[in-house]
Amino acid sequence: MAWLKLTSKALYLMDSGEYLQKSDLTLKQANPEQYTMELPLEWFKGASSPGKMIVSLKSLVEPSKKVLPPPPKPTRPQIRITKTGMNQTNGLADLEVALMRGSTKVDFVSAVSGASDRQAFRLPSASKVGSKEPLPEGIWDLGMPEPDEMTKTRPSISQLVEFASGTPKDLSRDWPDDSDGLGPIWIQMTCRTSIERSAIGFHVDNNSSFAPGTVGCVGIKNDSNLTSLKKFISWFAKPTEAPHVAIVDWGLGSV
Repeated sequence: MAWLKLTSKALYLMDSGEYLQKSDLTLKQANPEQYTMELPLEWFKGASSPGKMIVSLKSLVEPSKKVLPPPPKPTRPQIRITKTGMNQTNGLADLEVALMRGSTKVDFVSAVSGASDRQAFRLPSASKVGSKEPLPEGIWDLGMPEPDEMTKTRPSISQLVEFASGTPKDLSRDWPDDSDGLGPIWIQMTCRTSIERSAIGFHVDNNSSFAPGTVGCVGIKNDSNLTSLKKFISWFAKPTEAPHVAIVDWGLGSV
């Protein structure tokens, strides 16, 4: 379990003897005896939230920062999902789904995630089943579809994009869905960090005209002639170059 350490410099979220994140103390100009700091509420959500705090106001030595494993080095293109900082008129945060080759942005499309009144972007430990919030920050593997109901087998890794019509590139049929929200394609996403939520993937925001948003998936912009969706699925056309990983970065510091 994580714990907190308060010094004269900062409040630290600790794990063993090293800190994961910190919030610096700032001296108030109006009152030289008072300090302010931002209290990251994300620290207190989930099973690993801190259960105790050590106060060491005379300590001038900052604890060492815990070195987390870096994201996988890109051996092939990757997808990176970020917030643009803009909101759409329906209240949904505007997202950018970018195809990255190393640090170079090759292409991108616009997307949304979650319901318009549930736009809380969280870490995996704080992302709850039924919340209808956007998918949590983290590293997500692509191409791990659910087993076929009849054969109990999974499509191969070369079949990243599942088409409702059963025919590659054929967008003439939509997946059966009571709210008509899925559209013609699906790409399964599996978070590398343990989460409560499931059935998260890429699809077009098919019912955006009357029910914009998703219950947690990444909804590709539903524009004229499915232009954005066609661009998106073109990234997966060559199995040897198709991205197998999506990095979801909400600026929370975990990726």
